[in-house]
Amino acid sequence: MSRALHFIANNYVEPESLDGRRMMHEADRILQGNIPPLVIRERERKLETSAGERKIEIELANPVRVDDLPSIYRHLLGFIKGTYQGNLKEDEREQLALEGMVETLDPHSNFLSPKIYNEFKIGTKGNFGGLGIVIGMRDGYLSVIAPLEGTPAWKAGIKAKDRIVQIGEEATINMSLTEAVERLRGPVGSKVTVAVHREGAAEPLHFSLTRDLIQIQSVAGVMVKGKRIGLLKMKNFQEDTFAEMRKQLEKFRESGPL
Repeated sequence: MSRALHFIANNYVEPESLDGRRMMHEADRILQGNIPPLVIRERERKLETSAGERKIEIELANPVRVDDLPSIYRHLLGFIKGTYQGNLKEDEREQLALEGMVETLDPHSNFLSPKIYNEFKIGTKGNFGGLGIVIGMRDGYLSVIAPLEGTPAWKAGIKAKDRIVQIGEEATINMSLTEAVERLRGPVGSKVTVAVHREGAAEPLHFSLTRDLIQIQSVAGVMVKGKRIGLLKMKNFQEDTFAEMRKQLEKFRESGPL
């Protein structure tokens, strides 16, 4: 947390807009929401924190600066460590606080937990072991947006709008999108079972699938019919996007001047 906040304080594009107290408020809100029975009351000069019968008061500067936050949360997270009986690990509690702080900055600043950051890196590589389906949340259900042609999911007959109700032995009813992606991806050649609900089917459909190397085509192109114009479509930004764009432009030029 100290390293992250030091980085923000020294590199944020509008340092004068950083509001330490607002960052603290959002961090406290998220911590309270995820760690019952934690209660945090923010006063002008102190944080009053309780968990059951135990209480602690943390002195605050006025105004609260970004540089003050590491010390505040060293005390607060230390107090939580001594009282918390739930399943969240120590680093996960710290990440929750950071997530709240970064949410206050702007729509283009994000805190990525290690799990989500790993998924981000896999996505930008453009290839991974998986089933070949684009998934998302629709109407509160984990749903297939589209199967990718030629992939295990496409060959097995999984269709767009199928609702994924089970992965392996686990129901997806309370599963996040990130958790679902983690369970669907895996080493090439490994197997996974998936159950889907399809509109019109009386019972869920069950598929046993073998993961394969999924390669995402980043750039597609077509010549506009009857014209010397090439149309490029960038479907996904990943490590090979620029190289693929150059290849597509060369293909256009092979047929004559554009």
